[in-house]
Amino acid sequence: MERNVVAHGLVAYAGGMKHGLIATILDFFGCSDEFAEELHRAQHEFFAVDENDCEGLSPILQSADERVQGMYTEWLVFDFRLATKQTLLDYFVEENPLDLPADELSDFDELRVNEFGLFRIRWARPGHVEVESV
Repeated sequence: MERNVVAHGLVAYAGGMKHGLIATILDFFGCSDEFAEELHRAQHEFFAVDENDCEGLSPILQSADERVQGMYTEWLVFDFRLATKQTLLDYFVEENPLDLPADELSDFDELRVNEFGLFRIRWARPGHVEVESV
């Protein structure tokens, strides 16, 4: 099975990945009133702000650069745990809240096979890259 490689805000997918999968997950959770409190908790947890200090969070979110926003997005989808103990990605695949057909849902399921870490590029050519874990 091909493995996906995720490193510091940059995502390299060995088998290719359809665009928009992460955005679909974020749109679902962001538009769902059911998960508003969970996403609020995630923001406080990631940015290390007391959950009762909503005013302290706003300037942090507003001033976060793209790199920090990317790290937050990756953490939110792949690492943050809902009250169900599932990641957002796990919940999305296991519950299929958008009633996606099996072939579309399998694209999301492929995201669950990841290797996180630091990597050295062994070789690269347009459309392909080989990396090794360091």
